[in-house]
Amino acid sequence: MRYVTAVYYPDSGEAFQASGQAIADATGVTREYVHRVELHDDDTVAELLCVRGDETAAADALRACDRVHDVAVRNPRGGAALVYVHHDTNPRAAAMIRARRQTSVVMDMPIVVRDSGAFEVTYLGTDAAFAETFGEVPEYDVAFDVLETGEYTPTRRDAFDSLTDRQGDVVATAVELGYYRNPREATQEDVADAVGCSPGTVGEHLRKAEQRVFSQFVDCPD
Repeated sequence: MRYVTAVYYPDSGEAFQASGQAIADATGVTREYVHRVELHDDDTVAELLCVRGDETAAADALRACDRVHDVAVRNPRGGAALVYVHHDTNPRAAAMIRARRQTSVVMDMPIVVRDSGAFEVTYLGTDAAFAETFGEVPEYDVAFDVLETGEYTPTRRDAFDSLTDRQGDVVATAVELGYYRNPREATQEDVADAVGCSPGTVGEHLRKAEQRVFSQFVDCPD
């Protein structure tokens, strides 16, 4: 079994969906993950999102969006909150979802939402599955990059299993290089060189990984 991790980029200054833009424009809240997304026959979408920060601001922003039909927020432990949102979609976003149905690869959820609004998605499948059309969205020019590919190894089921594969790789490399030792023996630049990405991307992966792991043990509001 193989995996491919790709990043899809929205138009400059925009999110893929009006609902995502509503959260992006809200003060004090950020999207972190998309845990599930379903496209219905009427071209509406139901999503389960993970947001961090002011969840009330997120809910208010979504309810004020004229493309949103329904919103529910659940945050029993503090920290990151889960948000259910049912909303109208647009032809480009609908085409992105339908494009995945045209191949036999599957998504390894959750989808990571970068600070820029780009979506980082990992797909799983066989060589034959990936030999089919992959990544492109028919009829729409959606920019994307393939970050990495390789043999897929299932992770152990523990606190770190909440991380994406890429986050797990970055954290593991940081540990191996001594980033978490005292005194610190490596910088984010060293980790970036080892994993083949920018220091800013390493910092973002480490921050989100730390938030997800620590929030499972500490019940405290942001």
